[in-house]
Amino acid sequence: MAFRDGVHLHARVLPSVLNTRLALAAPSIDAVRARIATRIASRVADPDAAGLITALAVGLTDGMSTDQWRVFNATGTTHLVAISGMHVTLFALLAFAAARRLWRLLPGRALEREPFALLAGIAAAGGYALLAGFSVPTQRTWLMLAVFAGARLGARPLDAARTWSLALILVLLLDPRAPLAAGFWLSFVAVGVIATVLLVRNWFVSEKGRRVWETFLLKSPIVGPLTAQFAMARFCRMLGTLLGAGVPLIQGLNVSRRSIGNQILVDAVEQSIQAVQQGGRLGQSLAECKGLFPSSALEMISVAEESGKLDVELVRIANVTESDLDRHLKTAVAFAEPAMLFFIAVFIGIIFIGMLLPVLTMSEHIK
Repeated sequence: MAFRDGVHLHARVLPSVLNTRLALAAPSIDAVRARIATRIASRVADPDAAGLITALAVGLTDGMSTDQWRVFNATGTTHLVAISGMHVTLFALLAFAAARRLWRLLPGRALEREPFALLAGIAAAGGYALLAGFSVPTQRTWLMLAVFAGARLGARPLDAARTWSLALILVLLLDPRAPLAAGFWLSFVAVGVIATVLLVRNWFVSEKGRRVWETFLLKSPIVGPLTAQFAMARFCRMLGTLLGAGVPLIQGLNVSRRSIGNQILVDAVEQSIQAVQQGGRLGQSLAECKGLFPSSALEMISVAEESGKLDVELVRIANVTESDLDRHLKTAVAFAEPAMLFFIAVFIGIIFIGMLLPVLTMSEHIK
């Protein structure tokens, strides 16, 4: 603790009539915080109210009573008392909104409204973070806000991961001992988890991420065949319905491939459509769609194409496939229910044992 805070020596001044003040402490932000806390204590008559105002204003919680902490712990609002990143962010937003309104009253207007408001918000948040002691959570929040504002002012795109990384580097440069504090890990790990979730979500939404995920699903031992069956059933039903309504084959194929729902399979069907456009037969062309059509379905499509009943056969294949798919899903659910009950029982057992062990340990100590 002392090494982390940069304390080299602990000392205490004993009360004595011989004590004299040799010199005042050097000016610092801590002296300003102490002066503000003293002023609040002298102006507010209620000690509990004064301690709460001091904690919210300059982050000094020495004046908080034990009863107040007990109430905050019971209500789960302890994190709202200690100045954290949330307070700095709210203060920056308020300063940003006030600066946007104040900009209209400025006579010179050397800056545009948005840059002026951003700089004012960052400056106000920095001052508030300094008054709060510039702890690791406030450092992280203010640096992230500063990086975001710098990117906006420089018209540079900046994602959440890069903002988090730059803030982490700047915090380590400002205070190399910051990793020794628990707040450093709690603060940056929490934000890092949120940034990771956002990155994973954006990756899944992107074209490349969706293709990788759909390829993984198709290659999965259980989910892959079910996905292929579901896609084949939708494709055959859509194409059979369109052909029965008199839609040309090429146009029906183009419409039906959009109903598959898997981009990997859509690309495979698109290659088959090109083969049909060049004069190939539908059954032979669909044989190139590996993983989508089984050999039995391809043979039935080829026979139906020669007999002129392709639309009826496609709808029948869709009905049979959906029946098989429904049976497979019911079987999977039947196997999943006991497994879920087992895991729930194990989870409840672990909680029960965790509650029972302290009681048993306490009874042994009493004996």
